[in-house]
Amino acid sequence: MFRNKSIAFITVILVLNSCASPALLYTYETGKHLDFSSGKWLINKVNTNKPNLSNKLYHTAYKSFYEILGDKLYDINRVRINHIVKSDIKHNLNKNQLIQLGKDSECDYLINIEGIILTDNIDFINFQSDIDKSATNKSTSNIKIYDLNNGILISSISAESNLSIGKDLLPDRSNDDGNKEFPSFYRSASFGLNKSIKKLVKKHKKHALKN
Repeated sequence: MFRNKSIAFITVILVLNSCASPALLYTYETGKHLDFSSGKWLINKVNTNKPNLSNKLYHTAYKSFYEILGDKLYDINRVRINHIVKSDIKHNLNKNQLIQLGKDSECDYLINIEGIILTDNIDFINFQSDIDKSATNKSTSNIKIYDLNNGILISSISAESNLSIGKDLLPDRSNDDGNKEFPSFYRSASFGLNKSIKKLVKKHKKHALKN
């Protein structure tokens, strides 16, 4: 029994490790180097077109930013214990609204995160004989950070996650008889989106100003 479970576990690990993962392309619009050494940083809920992914993406972002900020990172529930702040903070606040949020929350910075699934057309398992046209798993993500004392954007970084397949892009997995029977495995668009958000935060950690 133990041997069978071990074989099954090893098989799952091998399959996951062999999955094709999406390519990531990063773009800094502004604010590549930030000073995370002081202030209170309020992390907003994730804006996404897939509500079922919202909590997962949020926890990924929160955990990643906590590695940079520690107890300087505040979620909305922590802030609302002692301050009158709405539970849902819009992602398109103007300058005056940002400044007011800073006063109401007594936080210095706001972290807004967006994750959008554009296409999710590739199944986890695919055979060459099943592919008759190209397909993609594609998503975009963005992290914007605002200075709440001045009501201005101080950093914006984006990522595009893209995985494409087609008959000409599938690896040759022929058996000895030349039959196309061995499958290829592919990561989902949601996997790529979650990974891209984690990578964006790591970019901030890498380029943070050192004191």
